[in-house]
Amino acid sequence: VAAWTLRMDYRNAFRIWKRDRHVNASPNAAHPESACAGALDVVLLGDATYEGKLVCKDTVGDDLKPIEFVDINRANYLILRTSNLVYLVGMVVLYFV
Repeated sequence: VAAWTLRMDYRNAFRIWKRDRHVNASPNAAHPESACAGALDVVLLGDATYEGKLVCKDTVGDDLKPIEFVDINRANYLILRTSNLVYLVGMVVLYFV
């Protein structure tokens, strides 16, 4: 919904979320990261270095376009909009319960 309100690729966000939400071992990370990758049309995650050791990890998303600096701002807007929508839904639920 947040991607739709920001005129991002909300259909791809849902598709990538459905496909890649179990790629990461952490359920708290995989769901939002896969939806964000889909909304931005980029690939996220991948190999990382922990304490000097390379750890090979899967990626989420499709490589539809290269990541650009502006995608950081787009991701921030998406996170902020998502947070605001969740807050709004929570307030409505609290009001009617």
